[in-house]
Amino acid sequence: MYAAYWGLAESPFAGPDEEFWFHAGAVHEEALARLCYLAEEPPRCGLLAGPAGTGKSLLLDILRRRRGTAGRHALRLDAAGRDGYSIAWELAAGLGLGPADGVAEHALWRNIGDHLDGLRIARLPVLLLFDDLDRADTGGQRAIERLLAESRGVDQLSTVLAARSDGVRRLSPALVDRCDLRIELSPLDEEETARFVLDLLSRAGAARQPFDSHALAAIHERTDGIPRRIRRLCDLSLLAGMSESLDAIDAEVVYAAADELAGRSLDSLRPAAPSRQQAWVR
Repeated sequence: MYAAYWGLAESPFAGPDEEFWFHAGAVHEEALARLCYLAEEPPRCGLLAGPAGTGKSLLLDILRRRRGTAGRHALRLDAAGRDGYSIAWELAAGLGLGPADGVAEHALWRNIGDHLDGLRIARLPVLLLFDDLDRADTGGQRAIERLLAESRGVDQLSTVLAARSDGVRRLSPALVDRCDLRIELSPLDEEETARFVLDLLSRAGAARQPFDSHALAAIHERTDGIPRRIRRLCDLSLLAGMSESLDAIDAEVVYAAADELAGRSLDSLRPAAPSRQQAWVR
């Protein structure tokens, strides 16, 4: 919507998270390297934790695709809101076992167990990624416990469990105890936030940087360095700048956009230029 105005080939902030827009900063590069270590040195189980919006799901998807490109089977399942039966059924389906709709849970686990025995014999490498595990119900977590228990001895199986930092305490002690390595995704600091924004703009073909230094500092201040929040705030700030026919985005625009995202009134935010607010708030 605003790409042409700012001289961009496309918006680097409005689209879905995907590997093309993955910023290889120090925090995420280290996390990805440790995830690759888990995948390449089975049998291991790791816990990927971080605040909501720091990129856990994106990292899991990048790892899954890279493993697939290398000819190794990798399966990613979203555990949010899932009970034990749902996780067992989707696991069986993802492993290519073709479970019928409504099949009994004990039959699912029997087929999964037989498949694990086959993996044990054939020594075929498999990577299982369970996202949002802290948002699964108790039965869902027990299903993962059962899987980890039954997969003992499968030397080529690696497992990664992902959860929000504040949700790790909701994981069962049995799951946490099975993890050989904990990988923590921390928010970006101010310098890394600026690099994140400028890197994505460069990939989108920016001939000039629309955010001044004060705007970049304001972006970090209002997002706490959370990548998902950074993208949303940058997206709205660029839209605001286009609506107001600005040549650059300053801190004032960023603060106004942040308050709009937070659902706060802008009536008293920029009293000197109410028409500029109204041009993009509507």
